[in-house]
Amino acid sequence: MGFLAFHRWLDGEEDVPIPEDWLVSRICEEFGCVPSVAVRELTEDSERRALTILELRAYANTKAAVEAAKMPSEVPVGRMADLVQRVEVDVWRARTAEQRARDAVRKRKAGRG
Repeated sequence: MGFLAFHRWLDGEEDVPIPEDWLVSRICEEFGCVPSVAVRELTEDSERRALTILELRAYANTKAAVEAAKMPSEVPVGRMADLVQRVEVDVWRARTAEQRARDAVRKRKAGRG
């Protein structure tokens, strides 16, 4: 993969696959290992746990940056920021539904009394 495709991937184009060497680089950076160890990790761990950990760390960092933003211009943008926003909406909906269910149970119990 050349820099053109890598650039397009960095820009968030979904039809461009993530470069395998970039994954190796990120694993080396995050876990302090040499590329041969990172390659072995990618090939031997069928669950690719290292990638899951990278994604969780990126999500946590982006969520913290979103929460720390004091102005709209400080809110991060990109794939992970979009994911954080979608999950925030889903969490709000779930919490709202749970609260409504609890309120309905309390209301039924209060009506019986």
